[in-house]
Amino acid sequence: MRIEGVNVDKGLARLGGRVKSYQKILGVFCKDSRNKLAELAECFANQDKPLYTTHVHGLKSALGNIGAEKLAKDAERLELADDWGYIDANHAAYMEEFYILLGNIDNVLADAAVPGGATIDKAKLSQALGRLKQALDTMDFSEMKASADALMEYEETPAYGGKIKVILHDRLAGEYDAAIAGIDGLLKELG
Repeated sequence: MRIEGVNVDKGLARLGGRVKSYQKILGVFCKDSRNKLAELAECFANQDKPLYTTHVHGLKSALGNIGAEKLAKDAERLELADDWGYIDANHAAYMEEFYILLGNIDNVLADAAVPGGATIDKAKLSQALGRLKQALDTMDFSEMKASADALMEYEETPAYGGKIKVILHDRLAGEYDAAIAGIDGLLKELG
């Protein structure tokens, strides 16, 4: 896998080389970053330096986690800027480069998707959903990871992939109640 602007090897190393997990992290990163960039733009428009600094710090950490080293360093410069002049001079270029990165990641993730979607074994899918729900209920982090990994093979299925992606995103974001509600809804749909 190659993503312009990202040290993929470094990002994968953080996850023990697990490509599917890295792809999942990249998907969450893209979704969350778009929200954070909108908040950053609002802070810039309002010249709210303390809140701007807080948001750019969060983006710096997320960029470092996926291996986007240059943008992480650019974020650090914005975060540590002594005056608004530096932010004013560099904000637009930073935002543009960040959106280009998101497009590059989106393209790689789309290319990695299984053409036509994976075959669905509803019993196996239901079992994996049940395991994840139990793990969320009991806060069994080892089982959460194992069952989430099992669910990743269904993320590209046309009928259920979108719902599974939301469940897995909620789990990664720590929104366990929302993940459980999504699991319950999907289990009901599966019959």
